[in-house]
Amino acid sequence: MVASSLWPRRLALMVTALALFQVGWYSSLNWKPSWQMMLVGGSLLLALVWAWLMMQRPTTGTLRWDGQQWHGSGFAEGVCLLQRHVDFQTRMLVSLHQPDGRPVWLWLQRSHDPHQWMALRRAVVHATSPAQAHRTQGSAQASRAANP
Repeated sequence: MVASSLWPRRLALMVTALALFQVGWYSSLNWKPSWQMMLVGGSLLLALVWAWLMMQRPTTGTLRWDGQQWHGSGFAEGVCLLQRHVDFQTRMLVSLHQPDGRPVWLWLQRSHDPHQWMALRRAVVHATSPAQAHRTQGSAQASRAANP
């Protein structure tokens, strides 16, 4: 089972707070407000609102590895290709790619299901290893060639 994580929200909040602090500190050094600083501050606030709204969409579903392919339900239906982008041992940023859709980005974290974490992590590492990725791409190309 995969569910929404607080980790990206906390990270976005910390980065935004730091950026707003820097803009405020720079503005206090230059006592005259300029249109450039107002543009930077407005852009930061717009980025924060957009990021927060994007993170409000609940991501729940199941992710299953059958030894050959990833299968998703709830956020990505059917067979999908998984790519690992960031691995912090207890958290991983992955993306799921379906042949006919946009990628779905997921933060997988140990605290959601500590008993199944190591099995999930082993499957992700195995599935994203160079040898497995090459074999998966080869079978996908072979199936495309067989079905023109």
